[in-house]
Amino acid sequence: MLKIVIIITLLYFLFRNRIDIYLIFFLSNVLYGSHIIYGQVWVPPYTRIVQINAEIILSIVFIGMIIFTIIVDNIDRKQQYGALKNNKIPYIPKIWIQITLLVTWTLFIIIILYAIMAGSIGKKTLKSLSYAYFFFQYLSGVSFIFTWTLDRKINKALGTLPIVFLLFTGARAYAVLSFLSVIFIRLYNKKIFSREALKKGIFVVVIPLAAVLSRYWSQLMMIKSSNQLSYLFIIFGSYEWGQTSWNLNAATDASYTSSHSYFSVIFGSLPILHRFIDFGEKSFSHIVNVELNPGGFGYGLAGTLWGESYVLGGFIGVFIHLIILLLIIRSFNKNLIYNNSPIYPIYAIALLFLSFYSPRNDIANLIATLFNLIIFSTFYFLVYQFIPKQRKLIKN
Repeated sequence: MLKIVIIITLLYFLFRNRIDIYLIFFLSNVLYGSHIIYGQVWVPPYTRIVQINAEIILSIVFIGMIIFTIIVDNIDRKQQYGALKNNKIPYIPKIWIQITLLVTWTLFIIIILYAIMAGSIGKKTLKSLSYAYFFFQYLSGVSFIFTWTLDRKINKALGTLPIVFLLFTGARAYAVLSFLSVIFIRLYNKKIFSREALKKGIFVVVIPLAAVLSRYWSQLMMIKSSNQLSYLFIIFGSYEWGQTSWNLNAATDASYTSSHSYFSVIFGSLPILHRFIDFGEKSFSHIVNVELNPGGFGYGLAGTLWGESYVLGGFIGVFIHLIILLLIIRSFNKNLIYNNSPIYPIYAIALLFLSFYSPRNDIANLIATLFNLIIFSTFYFLVYQFIPKQRKLIKN
């Protein structure tokens, strides 16, 4: 049944012939559910036959996706282009760009100096900088998106160097989300079968490939050259996509029972409060790694949003969580495309995370993404109130 649903969904999006956030959401779920669709989960050294429950769950996701997209298309058909002008954001006040570049480069210099003293630029080393590194990750992405999507001249080096450095530190998620955000805005509402989409589509393939290779490059170089091709197949065929399929398949096994609850997820995700009160384990990714990892992988297994949704609420829970997620995605999409918000890169990063990375994450991580949006919106508001607005950091 699942394969039939996939074919119908694929044909729907091909005939729809439009590049937008719902196409990205569809492709993401195909990639992260690829082993379930195939019928066998392969995560070396293990293979498992796919559970019928896992197939039903993905069928619910894809059917719900089609229904939601059809409804949204009918509602938004008069707002296809929104605030975009030639697939660029036409205008935002210069002060927002100045704030972003000033703070980003201040943090960039601090982090480089710290890395030199520590003798490493690795993410594990830089994490000791706590919020400084956290803000740098986010703001380097914002700078990059400003630089390449605004319809005005900004020094490309100022906006690009921080995100390139971030990629080398190992913080691939923010770098990939920033690159994808730019590609998404520049290709928004274009036809799938167009020359421009095919040209820029190369970057959509190359960027995730580069991010994955950067993660496993050291291991790849340690393997004999005769075995490197097979290892590359394992990396892309299993490590990135197989893990999520494994998690979904294992979490929906009829023999698996879990004490995971909405109580621990919701209250455990509240800032500060969870530091004083034990609400139980909020992260389903942690539960997966402890309870569903058979051992022998040598790495964590990430999470599974749809598996967690099934554990919490069964098939109905999967459908409800799907609709809630799609409503949030639609709201962020409108703020990004239609409202010409001066902090649109923040919405772009959150939007691409929710639409592309959600299948491999858990509810706690999705809630954290929403909190990040609030934190950085507040940050911009506060800085905007106090920064001297007459100073010009960027020339016209």
